[in-house]
Amino acid sequence: MYPRTLTTLIVGALAIFSCGRALATSMHPFTLDELAYVADRVVSGEVLSVEASYATDGLIVTHVEVGVQETLKGPADDIVTAWVIGGTVGGRTLSVDGTPSFSEGEKVLLFLEQDDHGLSVLGWTQGKFGMRWDEARGDWMLTRPLPAADNGSPERSPQSLTQTRTALTPRLVAVPAYREIPGLLAHKRAAFRTHWNLPSQEVQP
Repeated sequence: MYPRTLTTLIVGALAIFSCGRALATSMHPFTLDELAYVADRVVSGEVLSVEASYATDGLIVTHVEVGVQETLKGPADDIVTAWVIGGTVGGRTLSVDGTPSFSEGEKVLLFLEQDDHGLSVLGWTQGKFGMRWDEARGDWMLTRPLPAADNGSPERSPQSLTQTRTALTPRLVAVPAYREIPGLLAHKRAAFRTHWNLPSQEVQP
């Protein structure tokens, strides 16, 4: 079974599967603080392969293999594989608005979440950032800036890999103030509450 946060979307996708297109879906807008906390892994690197296949429940999913250039959070593996819902198999396409697309050779920064099926891209398109090399700056520039932090400061959103590294480092050790984050897996909520000695029941933001 896929994560509960996908249930509504998957039902809608199956309902119009023959059309190959799902309706637009809403997704919680993650801040930089939330991305940093919720992600199990944050890596940058190059897309090595993109392969779609049928899952056991009949849905089409795409697995993306990434050669890791740098690990900002999580185990330092040479290669990570992430999955996203949708793709094309044998002429049949399942396309869901809001899910990221990948191409071989693409340079990316990914925020990944561990679930029952492996590593998924956190927040769908919110968890994927393209990168391009800027010769003048001597740095990888993000094709879109990371979201702003939610700490009340007017700091600029990171726009390069170096800025991202600087912005994320303190957030990977200092957990942001608790809030109910739609899509946050149950074991992460429990870990959060344990870390901050919060009551075992859900705490209102």
